[in-house]
This record gives sequence, C-alpha cells and structure tokens, in this order.
Amino acid sequence: MNQKIAEEIALYDRYATDSEKWDGLESVFGKTNLLPLWVADMDFRSPLAVREALQTAAKNGVFGYMIPPKAYVESFIRWEKERHSYAVKEDWLRTTDSVVSGIHQLIFALTGEGDGIMAITPVYRPLFGAIEKTGRTPVISELSEEKGRYRLNFDDIEKKITANHIKMLLFCSPHNPVGRVWREEELTKIVEICKNHNVIIVSDEIHQDIVAKDQRHIPLATVGGYGEGVITVTSASKSFNLAGLKNAFLVIEDPLFRQKHGDFCAKMGLHEGNTFGYLAATAAYTEGQDWLDTVLEIIYRNDALLQEALHPFADVTLSPLEGTYLTWLDLKNIVSPGELRYFMEKEAGLAVNYGSWFFPEGREDTHIRLNLAAPTATIEKALAKLTAALVRHV
Repeated sequence: MNQKIAEEIALYDRYATDSEKWDGLESVFGKTNLLPLWVADMDFRSPLAVREALQTAAKNGVFGYMIPPKAYVESFIRWEKERHSYAVKEDWLRTTDSVVSGIHQLIFALTGEGDGIMAITPVYRPLFGAIEKTGRTPVISELSEEKGRYRLNFDDIEKKITANHIKMLLFCSPHNPVGRVWREEELTKIVEICKNHNVIIVSDEIHQDIVAKDQRHIPLATVGGYGEGVITVTSASKSFNLAGLKNAFLVIEDPLFRQKHGDFCAKMGLHEGNTFGYLAATAAYTEGQDWLDTVLEIIYRNDALLQEALHPFADVTLSPLEGTYLTWLDLKNIVSPGELRYFMEKEAGLAVNYGSWFFPEGREDTHIRLNLAAPTATIEKALAKLTAALVRHV
C-alpha cells in the first residue's frame, strides 16, 4: 500500500461540507449522532491529479460551453482496454450526467410504454425504480441465496422473459448490494438467454474497477457474441469518488440503438456532462491508478477486519465481498424486520442502508448494507459499535 497516499486522502469527518452521507443524517434518520456508513461514496479525497486538474481549470476562470474533450474519450478507451480488456470504439460512446440518468434514457429510447423490463433483486433501488418511473412493466427475478452466497436463477430468468415478452434486462455487474463479481460462465449464460429471446441488456458496470485481488471484472459486452445487444453504462464516479461531478459513459455498439438514443435526447433537450466532470474523469483515468490501487487495499483490508470482528457471531450471515465497497449482512437470526432499525440506530449507533430498499416496495427484510470505503480507523470504530450491540443483544 502507498502509505503516503493513504494518509493524505483520509477523511474522518465530513460534517459541514453539505455531504449527503454526513449532513443528511437528520433528514433521513432523524438524528445526527450516527456514524454514517450508508450513501455509496467514499470518505477519501479524490486523486491528487484530479484535484490539480480542477484547480487549474478554476484558475483559468472560463466555464463556457465545452464539447467532450478528445483526451476524455481517449482516456476512457485506454482504461477499458488496459484494465478490462474491452476494446471500445470511439463512435460507440455517448455521455450523460449519471448512470441512472443513462438507464432512464435507454429505457425511453429503446422500449415502449408498458413493455416488460426485468430487474434481478436484491439490487440498487434506482435500477428497478427506473422501470416504474418510465411507465414500463417491471418483472422481477430474485437471486438465489445459500449461506450468504448469491447466484443467478437462470431457469426463473428465462421462464419470466418468455412469459412476459421482456424487451430489456437491467443487469448489475459487479452486483450492488450482494457483492458478487460474476464469473464468465454466468455472464455467458445470461447473454445466451437474452440473445435467444432478443432481449436488450443494459449492464450497469459502475463498480467495474472495485474488485478484490482474487477477482476479475469481465465486461458483459465481451462475452457470448452479443455485443450489439449489450449496452454498458459506467462512470469514473465510484472508482475515483467523483459522483458529484455528474459524468457517465454509455457504450452503445449497435448503430440503430445509438440513433434512437440520440433522437430521444434531442427531443427531450438533454445534454451531455459538465466541464469539471470531463476534466476530473480524464485526470483519474490517466493518473489515478496508484490512488485506486491504494484505496482498494484499504477497502478490502476493512472487509477482512469486518470478517474477523463478526466471526464470533455465527448468527450473522455475511456475504463474501468480491466486488464493490458495499458489504451485505443478514441479521435475521438476531432481530426481526420490525426491530432492525432500532437495533442499528439506537443500539449500534450506525446509519446504514436497510435491505428493504433493495427490493420492491413492501418487502420486509433483515439485511443491511455497510459502506467500507472509509479510513480503517472509521471502520474499526463502526465495528466496535456493532459488535458491542451484538454482544448486548444476544
């Protein structure tokens, strides 16, 4: 680990910075004395190269209209090739302000009102929420789970695709919140099913760079020979803590899909990203690798500490964290769904994402999602609070 980078980027307190994660506690949880491990951003400063690029732009003082810079596009193409062996072509790329916004655009552009769109739960709520908000029909397949380990239910997926005439599958890779990095054979099977039934796949790969050392992220578009049927949506935002700069890529291989997407954006008056987002992503993809490698070591060291701390508590089910910095725990043997919030906030003093948020409305659940993208001292403090609460409770 680059200790110099680790020490320089650590943020132990983000209060009074208008941080949603820290300063939004009262509006969401009704209290401010919780240790925040919920919103999926990092308690780390972004790479020095990013900060310097933005400082230089600020000093220049010109913030007029800007086309996506050539360096921005080239840096992303190079990153995908070197980091993920994905040979992206420049004319496939479109930019937007966020992955979620891009998914909404693609749904509107490529499907019709009432069309069936599938999501696989539990999953990041805006992913399946996009289906309902765009007036499409949500069809849900649920991951299979055994002792915290999740798998795709291929039989259920294909059955529901066939029965509901599904037009599009929203896929999450690596998976938020269960932490899976999908294997090549799993991705190939998904592609095979969708290809056979002419289903467009929109693959949310925003966490593509955040994987454990023994794992490898494989872009879905690179397997199964269905590249033009797969649209990848990704961003530098999770990898380099740039979410507030509102910038994302759509990788659309099919020229007809690109045309339909462009026509929809023109009709709606939608524009691309912003100046600082372009500059930040370019700097991150060009000079941010050492920073990212350091942050990954911190995240997965934090995960090891979590595993060690929870080892004495056999009733807690901890899903293996293969990818993302968001770990998924089930407390069903500790508390009921009705007790979960009291336990986490009153007894443990932690602000977390609750499992019910990752399922359709009305689902009771006992999972929590914890954000491990923080200095180790913060995670150690959180683990002390959680384990003390567990000892008192059990």
